[in-house]
Amino acid sequence: MRAFIRAPLLCAALAAASLGAKALQAQQQPAAPGLPPGVLALAGGVPLPEVQRLLLSFLEPLPEAVRDLAAPAVLALQLGARVATGLSLEELLGTVGGREWALAVLPAAGRPELVLAARPGGARGIEDLLGRLRERAAARWEGEAILIARNETVLGALPPHAAAAWLAAARPGDGEALTLHVDLDRLERERHGYRNLDAGGRLLLGPWVAAVEAARTLRVVLRVDGESVRATAHVDASPLRADLPIRHVLAAGVATRSVPAPAPEAALGLDLDRDLRSFFGHLDTIVRAEDLAGARGALSTLDLFFGGRSFLDAVLPGLGAFPSLQVLPPEDPADGGDAPRPRLRIPAFVSVWPAREEGMLEPLARAFHGLLLVAGAERVQRGERAFQVRAEAERDGIRGHAASLPPWRGVGLPPSGQDVQPTLVGGEGVVVLASATGAARAAARAARDLPPVELAGDRLWLRGAPVAAWLEEHVAVLAVQRALDEGERLPQATRVLRALAAALNMVQRAELRARALPEGGSALELEVRRARS
Repeated sequence: MRAFIRAPLLCAALAAASLGAKALQAQQQPAAPGLPPGVLALAGGVPLPEVQRLLLSFLEPLPEAVRDLAAPAVLALQLGARVATGLSLEELLGTVGGREWALAVLPAAGRPELVLAARPGGARGIEDLLGRLRERAAARWEGEAILIARNETVLGALPPHAAAAWLAAARPGDGEALTLHVDLDRLERERHGYRNLDAGGRLLLGPWVAAVEAARTLRVVLRVDGESVRATAHVDASPLRADLPIRHVLAAGVATRSVPAPAPEAALGLDLDRDLRSFFGHLDTIVRAEDLAGARGALSTLDLFFGGRSFLDAVLPGLGAFPSLQVLPPEDPADGGDAPRPRLRIPAFVSVWPAREEGMLEPLARAFHGLLLVAGAERVQRGERAFQVRAEAERDGIRGHAASLPPWRGVGLPPSGQDVQPTLVGGEGVVVLASATGAARAAARAARDLPPVELAGDRLWLRGAPVAAWLEEHVAVLAVQRALDEGERLPQATRVLRALAAALNMVQRAELRARALPEGGSALELEVRRARS
């Protein structure tokens, strides 16, 4: 189960890396060009009430279980608005967020200061609001624009026409509901994320963590329409800079490449622009000194499974630069009988390699058999039964080798790993390694028969319905594990998982993309498309 959730967690890891901030504790450094001194500016392309309406229109169809979890936060916002201003949240948003607005965070000793710049819907409404706030806020008019801060001292430190500068520089473009500008140079942030990554972390996340750590500014744009919410983050540093050794792991860089089409049944997918030959060829400059021996040892062990042939020089050139990774729903037993099933059924994990050369299946098959031999010996030492390997007959031009465990004869339900079927198959132009035979064949057919996907950079995607179905099937097991791991009460853990499944059912597709930009810089884009009801 932990392996199943690792891919979605990569989404959160990339998103967290896009900012890398320890806190909004500012440093005294020059401001970004075009903006008054400040760390952050949030601006709206539409009035605040319209932003609220757009977001609520997207969230309204969510099931009651999800809305119940969000209800305390919404209630806190409503009560906070009423206590602080005497207005309802809707009245407050309508008064403050007229035609244009921007919220800025300023550097200050002790704590950051918030300043609101706005062209309110009506001067009288904003003056009435200030009258209710009394000594809690101070204001300064600049023509039709107004600045609102905690006190006169904060306002006095701002240059003339600060409101106009914020509103002009942070103004969203067409179709942009919200924009967020962050002056990364002014944040006291940890810049050791890349340094602390191990070899695997530098291969997977290294280009983007290193790029963000070198970035000076970040701009995030939020767009909302009737079917999707899309957030795009741009940073001004490029992962291809000459002083970033991690640039060697990118295969295509800013160019577009073709990746295999996923199997129609796939619930999750991950496509990375990585060059393994270049990565292992530059270990001395990419990997930490303490990880160097382990990385070289892993590569030497891999060579042994290929009969002493170099995996990098003799095998990898016949494969694509990096496999396309997919997760498919668990498969029903091949015999379709009444044999007991594990309480937690593991999804099928698939890696798809485009075969650049003919005959790639044979050397991979020898390594496959060697790995299963070692795994079988380890299982026997633990008193368990070894995998039984069989040849997969050619069907639809796809053939290979598969393994499975003997039928369960123990007491109670079988363990989760009982259904695992290590499988290696190949067809015209494709080789697939998977944990289930049906999933391997489905992925091989899709990669062979469907048009490839044109992609720049990295992509992590999921389809909500099949992930939700897996959660709903296993909610009782997962709730117990969550209660044990997190210390939650079992009913609360169950509600959270059911709410998560309900929310996922509303997601047709979610996709996170990270890429280098041709003009320099990096972009991180998250798009969530709502399922049609």
